[in-house]
Amino acid sequence: MVICCVLIFFIFPWIGTVFSESHEKPCEEDFSVKIDPYLPLRNGSVWDIRGATLYHNGTFWTEEEGGKSVVRGCPCLLTRPCLRKCCPMEEVANTEGQCVKEEGRKFFQLNISNDDGALIGTVDAKDRFGVIFGVVSECERKFHLEPESVPGDGYYLRASDGRLVMYERNITYGPYYFCYDFVPNFGDTRPFLCEPPFNIDRTAATIYPCFLLISAVFLLLTLLVYAIVPELRNLHGIIVMCHNFSLFLAFSFFSAIAFAGRGMPRGMCVASVIAAFFWLTVMCFDICKTFGGMRPTRVKCRNLKQDLKKFYQYSFFAWGSPTIILIVTVFMQFSPDLPDNVIRPDFGKVKCYFHSHESLAAYLYGPITTLLLMNIIMFIITSINIYKINKTTKEFMTEGSRRNAAPVFDYNKDREGHRTFGHWTLNKG
Repeated sequence: MVICCVLIFFIFPWIGTVFSESHEKPCEEDFSVKIDPYLPLRNGSVWDIRGATLYHNGTFWTEEEGGKSVVRGCPCLLTRPCLRKCCPMEEVANTEGQCVKEEGRKFFQLNISNDDGALIGTVDAKDRFGVIFGVVSECERKFHLEPESVPGDGYYLRASDGRLVMYERNITYGPYYFCYDFVPNFGDTRPFLCEPPFNIDRTAATIYPCFLLISAVFLLLTLLVYAIVPELRNLHGIIVMCHNFSLFLAFSFFSAIAFAGRGMPRGMCVASVIAAFFWLTVMCFDICKTFGGMRPTRVKCRNLKQDLKKFYQYSFFAWGSPTIILIVTVFMQFSPDLPDNVIRPDFGKVKCYFHSHESLAAYLYGPITTLLLMNIIMFIITSINIYKINKTTKEFMTEGSRRNAAPVFDYNKDREGHRTFGHWTLNKG
């Protein structure tokens, strides 16, 4: 009876104090551990008996689970860096990242290095890090690194902050993106990278690549028509062919990726899309220059050498510019000495594509938006030139002279080119 009174008047108030100050979650549940068994202390802290870790106020919370109060702690809010173990303590990971039982394994050892990558030694993880068990809820699948067989998979675990450094790719991961565990097939502990889920409508994911493939077929047919018909093999026709070829490559690769999965590299798709927009800009510039150079008092004649010279210049711009963007992107991806505020492409950090909206804007949407603005400006200039030419033509030519006199320039043909340019800009820009 006396013992019960002591529990009621002394022990329970401490537990009440602990619980009453822990209404809000100080960290995400993916970055917490269940503390069981635990010991509540007088100062409101909680002692994790199994993990031998002290959690102060603000580093844990309580919640109801199955009608019982459960205490969860936040290892990442403690003084030590946190590290994620892929599986529970009594389990290990196979090569597919699945957790399997292994009897008798009571430790979790791994190699740690200093900030320069020099090996410090092998330590027990719970003595050096705040260990979190399991992957984040958004992790769709895990894949292990194989530095002994896969180029670029070299890594080390930084002891100062628990981050994984892939030095060959110049990429650093926090505990959200990777976990460590022992892999019996390899006989050592190694990291698994996490691929987050992509919320995709399965019906749209099936229909979309089919339409892309159909578009690619019609683009190929358009290419064949321009290649076969002699009247279309002029400078404007060759520009249209180059633009169609770029779109054909982009649509074909995007369709292949959609059918084959995200494992395929997307670099060729990005380069093809950018090249298509550069050729669209070339088309706009050529039509704008044609109308801008027109005068109603002289005849415009096409010269094969001049057209070839123009085409070479256009090709240097339309193929060379995406190549320069590619070189800059590769440099920004692999250069180790860039400041932290520089936006990197971060290909492969989470998926085989740009990592963030900032990198997507800087290396893909930025150039495309610039080209579209240039196209709109040239469209406006061309429209103004057509209006001026039309007005001047009406002043200088009567209806009879239009029928009898030699044409000053092929106005209707060039105006049709302007309409085509507008349609291409709206539909494909």
